[in-house]
Amino acid sequence: MVTKTNKNLPTDPQHEAFATHLNGAKADNIGAFGQPIKCTDAYTDNDREMVAEIVDWFAAQNNGETDPKKLKTQAWLGRLARINTSTVSQILKGKYPSSPTKQLRAMLGAIEDFGRKQDAGSTMRYVQTGIYRSIASACQRASSVESFAVVSGYVGVGKTSAVKAYAAANDNVYIIEANPSMSASVLLDEIMSALKIGVNEKYGRSKTMDAKFMSIIYELRGSVTTLIIDEAETMSRKCLHFLRRIRDKASVGIVLVGTERLHALIAPEHGEFDQIRSRVAIWLPIIKAISRADSDALSQAAFDVDEVGDVPEDVLDALWGYCKGSARMLLENLIPAVRDYGLRKGEVLDASLVHDIAKQVLNLRGV
Repeated sequence: MVTKTNKNLPTDPQHEAFATHLNGAKADNIGAFGQPIKCTDAYTDNDREMVAEIVDWFAAQNNGETDPKKLKTQAWLGRLARINTSTVSQILKGKYPSSPTKQLRAMLGAIEDFGRKQDAGSTMRYVQTGIYRSIASACQRASSVESFAVVSGYVGVGKTSAVKAYAAANDNVYIIEANPSMSASVLLDEIMSALKIGVNEKYGRSKTMDAKFMSIIYELRGSVTTLIIDEAETMSRKCLHFLRRIRDKASVGIVLVGTERLHALIAPEHGEFDQIRSRVAIWLPIIKAISRADSDALSQAAFDVDEVGDVPEDVLDALWGYCKGSARMLLENLIPAVRDYGLRKGEVLDASLVHDIAKQVLNLRGV
């Protein structure tokens, strides 16, 4: 395929990073691309513009970033846009054999979606609600007495957010997110992955369940470690028996987190999981909803103070009425909709706006 240097590519300051690439010098703040770009004849002028836009975006994102884990790379963009990494590389180096318009649009769309998510999360900060404090106390208890804690609650009350915040704030706390019908072998793999270990040579090179189990025990024994199993009721029942033996042999705290079905699974006396029930050091009452105080705190934290100031009382009333005790409804649906369909269009934050958005965008019942 004959290639040519693109003389019509933009060279104004907006595309400085791209121009640097074209001139044969690799800019210090662009780590994702390995050589100057020369596009095939198949690239249209619009294709070249989109390549320039993507290269400039990479330059801006990676400028001054020294942590390799935070650098945006071709592989990262490929995953985001669901395009093979080698295809991304080929396109951005100008070597794709046909017009890459479709793929470039997908990349820019993915970047735009990423930006929206970043904007949405930029004003959000985690609030230590009453539910968080209860769950944190359960985790601390399980760790201190090296036994089980059971946390169950209705969907959307913030259980997962709370355990993630707890794990982020404490050392040697590992969260395992269970999958529906997760097998015991997969559970052991997930624990080993969280601990960043492989099968210990003491137990041979085989990856039998026994070798994995004993490697976990070897790693955990004598440590101050807490394992948090989220959505624990969805695992196969054999998983719970393995967790009990890990607790017994390694002397670690284990926190089981799930819906009210988890409570029903473990609670019966003389039932299948009576051995776990008898080891539960703290068992929180089923969490049914966030409190009004928590709703107000979450709402205030979710809005940009510089933009709205203190959230009016009637707005807090409306938000509380529509969320019906669900932190998920409040933070993932209601407030983002008010922000996107109201505040960003210049509307004033008041109760009538909340009512309009709730009914017209989310089809929620009136309060």
